[in-house]
Amino acid sequence: MPDHNLRPAPQTCEQCHWPEKFVGDRLQVNTHYAEDSTNTELKTVLLLKVGGRRADRSHGIHWHVDPDHAIRYRADAKRETMYEVEMVGKDGARKRWRGPAADSPEAAKAVEWRTMDCVDCHNRPTHIYRAPEAELDAALLARRIDRTLPYIRREGLVALQAEYPSHAAARAGIGQAITGFYQANYPQVAAQQADAVAAAGRALGDIWCWNVFPKMNIKWGTYRNHLGHPEMSTTVGCFRCHDEEHATAEGETITGDCGTCHTVLAEQEADPQVLRGLLP
Repeated sequence: MPDHNLRPAPQTCEQCHWPEKFVGDRLQVNTHYAEDSTNTELKTVLLLKVGGRRADRSHGIHWHVDPDHAIRYRADAKRETMYEVEMVGKDGARKRWRGPAADSPEAAKAVEWRTMDCVDCHNRPTHIYRAPEAELDAALLARRIDRTLPYIRREGLVALQAEYPSHAAARAGIGQAITGFYQANYPQVAAQQADAVAAAGRALGDIWCWNVFPKMNIKWGTYRNHLGHPEMSTTVGCFRCHDEEHATAEGETITGDCGTCHTVLAEQEADPQVLRGLLP
């Protein structure tokens, strides 16, 4: 990844997903769990500025693919280190931002300029491999793992990040690690909630086997997802450019302001006021 021979997005994605139709904001609720004994549920609430054209101007996230301008960049082969970024207006006017690595020997070899399109952010539209933290939070939210088990978020993450030679070994090893933790530290829980402990081990084994394939050398993070940023993705994502370090000759930087793409309504709160009356 990435596939350098992929047909351009206007010939593929944009046959159905038209940039002109990306309008408005969208409420997004991200649920995470703390690594304390009670696995405290925390919610971050965002109003995503999905964007699109409104009153002949482009707004929000999809400003990047507005037909009235083109965003181009020079990067390494993995498109993770952006050496230079350029905006070309409809009238041909150009503005260029240079990154910290723009003068490196590696940058000198990167002569190709790529016009940004859908897959520069949506590079994993399917066959998605998630980070262990995200998968574990999803399993807790869906109640595939019992939240009443003390420290299951912390111990589950430790078990998921261990290396195993095969899926069978992973399922066995993860199950043993979880059972062993409760037998050693919470014998009463191990005895009274044995079924929940065993179910947690099985669910964690599923998570590992859905994302890690030893025979194919696929590990956590092998196939990175650029959508969003580190709290959401498996790479720096948006911060490849939006780092306040890519600057024009006049010193203007590409903003890293959170408010550019979303409005934060609540951040890591156990009982966000904004959700009262919205969620059951």
